Amino acid sequence: MLKILHFADLHIAGPPGWAGPSGEDGGRASDFDSRTNALQRIVDLALNLSVDALTVGGDLYDHEHATAETGDFIAAQFNRLGSRPVLLAPGNHDPHVAGSLYKRTAWPTNVEIFRDTQWRSVSLAPDVKIWGIGHDRPELQENALRRLRVSPDGTNIALFHGWDMDAAPPRGILHCPFTEDDVERSGVDFALVGHYHTMTLTPQDQPRYGYPGVPLALDFPDQPGHILLLSLGGSSVSVEAVELAPISSLQASS
Repeated sequence: MLKILHFADLHIAGPPGWAGPSGEDGGRASDFDSRTNALQRIVDLALNLSVDALTVGGDLYDHEHATAETGDFIAAQFNRLGSRPVLLAPGNHDPHVAGSLYKRTAWPTNVEIFRDTQWRSVSLAPDVKIWGIGHDRPELQENALRRLRVSPDGTNIALFHGWDMDAAPPRGILHCPFTEDDVERSGVDFALVGHYHTMTLTPQDQPRYGYPGVPLALDFPDQPGHILLLSLGGSSVSVEAVELAPISSLQASS
């Protein structure tokens, strides 16, 4: 059984309340500490579950506010995973552009970054491939999933940051839009996605793609955040939501 832990939309170094609408002055420093703590706990969980890979569906950090120290911290956390691959699909808030942390941070050898919109695969096992793309600009409005067609041999997983057109009506900038039909036509067994801040599995009865939502509910400190655990065995793929402890419990224990 091969296991993949997937998260997205942590927005490290983002402005206060980024994971929710209030934006009230809860203190940028406390927000930053909560988000870095969440990344530490995600890596802890990956180690405790002995997963085979960690995937990130974009918006790991906020490009406008991230510093070199932000990149060094993230790299140090991923380095704790040793040889376990960490696969990064940059999103609209952490695009792979000039000056991005993806370009100027010294990443450990286990980190693989999907740097542009050309689908590329990474093999996790002889019969398991992760296909990924990354935002190489803040406003990627192309439906890149329409270009992906995989062989039916083995197990194929897609990883990207995008807007599910079936789940929400068009508004504003549609970042890498796609539909459920696009997932089906691509031939992938499952798509790990980022962008929506609510945990969603589609379709509900037999999911083919999923958003983990935000790992940390900054605006609702009594609610847990979520990440996804994907399990691959033979020709079967199963997914489950894994909770991270709410902020309130962290504050109570500190």
